[in-house]
Amino acid sequence: MPNFKIKPLKIKAILDGRPGHEKQTIGILKALEKLTPITVEYKTVRPALPSYIKNSLIYLLGKAFGFANSFLLSSFDIIIGTGTYTHLPVLIEKEKYRAKAATCMTPEPFLINKFDLCFIPFHDNPKLKKNILTTIGPPNLSVHNPDKNDKKGLILVGGADKKNRHYKWDTNYITKKIEKILINNPVIEWTISSSPRTPIDASESLKKIASNRKNAIFFDYKDTPKGWVEKEYDQSRYVCLTADSMSMIYEAISAGCIVGIIPILWKEKNNKFQESIRYLMKKRYVVSANAIEKEQNSALNAMPPNEAARCAKEILKRWHPQKLK
Repeated sequence: MPNFKIKPLKIKAILDGRPGHEKQTIGILKALEKLTPITVEYKTVRPALPSYIKNSLIYLLGKAFGFANSFLLSSFDIIIGTGTYTHLPVLIEKEKYRAKAATCMTPEPFLINKFDLCFIPFHDNPKLKKNILTTIGPPNLSVHNPDKNDKKGLILVGGADKKNRHYKWDTNYITKKIEKILINNPVIEWTISSSPRTPIDASESLKKIASNRKNAIFFDYKDTPKGWVEKEYDQSRYVCLTADSMSMIYEAISAGCIVGIIPILWKEKNNKFQESIRYLMKKRYVVSANAIEKEQNSALNAMPPNEAARCAKEILKRWHPQKLK
C-alpha cells in the first residue's frame, strides 16, 4: 500500500481521445498509483492537423522567447501523453512547468530527444538512447488474473489496413477462420466482438455466424461500454485475435489469457508486426488459434509481461528513486 504521508507526485496527462492511446497513458498512471501517491490532472487535445500546427507555433515561440512560469500558482512533476497529437502539448507543458516529459510509442525524429523518457515497443527498432526504454508491447490497463472461466472464450476482430501497406483484409477468409474456431471448440462459450476498423460486411457475417451457433454471441464494438473488453479479458480463459490487432494481443497477454492468433493475409514476407508475433510465439506468450484449447496445459509462459508496471517503476527509478523504497 502507498504511504500517504509522502508528498504526492503531481502529474499532467495529455489525452487525444483515442482509446488505444489513452489506455497506454492511464495504464502507467494506475501502475504508478500502486507504488506511490499521485495526483493527476487530465487535458484532452484535438487530434487534427490545425491543432497540431497551432501547437507547433506555440512550441516554437515558447522556445524562442522562453516559457514564463514565474506567475504559475501550480506546478507539475511529470507530463505524460501517448500519440502524435499529444507530443507537442506534452513538450509545451514540460517547458512551462519545468517538468519531466514521458511518452509512449515513437515520437517524430525531430522531437524524440526533447522527451526525458520514451516507452517504445521493440518491434519499432528504436536506437539505443538514454531516454528510451524498450518494451515488449505497449503498456495497458489489463491486470493478470489467473482465476478465469475455463469454458469462456473471447474473439476480437481487427479490420482493414487504412494505409493498405501491410496486409490485405479478406472478410471471407477471416470469418471462415473464426467459424472453424467455434466448430473445433464447441464446449467453450465464445463472445465475438468487432472493432472500429472492422468492415461492415465482416460484422454482419460474424453476427450471422454467431446467431447460427449455440456456443457464440456477437457484440458490435459500438454497443460495448467503456471497460467492457477489460472485463472480458479478466473472465475469459481463451482469447483469439486477428494478427493485425497488436494492441489487443498485448492486452490479452497481460491479462493472463491463453492467446490464440488468427492469421491474416500479409502483403510482404516480413514486417514489424510479423516480427513481434514470431517473438511472442517463440516466448510462448501466444499460440495458433487453430488448437487453442489444447494449449491449456502446455508449456505456455506463466509470467505474462506487465509493461505498465515496468514503465511506472522506470519513472520512479529515474526521477524519484526515494519513492521506490
